[in-house]
Amino acid sequence: VVDVLRQEGVAITEVYCCPHERSEGCRCIKPNPFFLNAAARDHGVDLTGCFSIGDHLADVELAQSVGGTGVFVLTGHGEAHRAEIPSGVPVFQDLVDAAEWILDSAP
Repeated sequence: VVDVLRQEGVAITEVYCCPHERSEGCRCIKPNPFFLNAAARDHGVDLTGCFSIGDHLADVELAQSVGGTGVFVLTGHGEAHRAEIPSGVPVFQDLVDAAEWILDSAP
């Protein structure tokens, strides 16, 4: 992903990745904001203006846990998990629709 984005002119300066299985109950796996807080600290990011896009409830909860906005997509595992998403969470058909909504929401 980093290489593909680089080819499109997007520079990724850091990658944070939890190596654990959900069953291990670690403190860094989503929806725990361990890596979001590390990125905020390392790069001076205000997480309240951030978005998390995903196809699981944990992706939505991740953003919400730091005051950001969780966005749900129906692609991937999304259709299978749609019933888990609380009302009021933005739901989109795919990543493109979600990204367009985020860009349109920017001040």
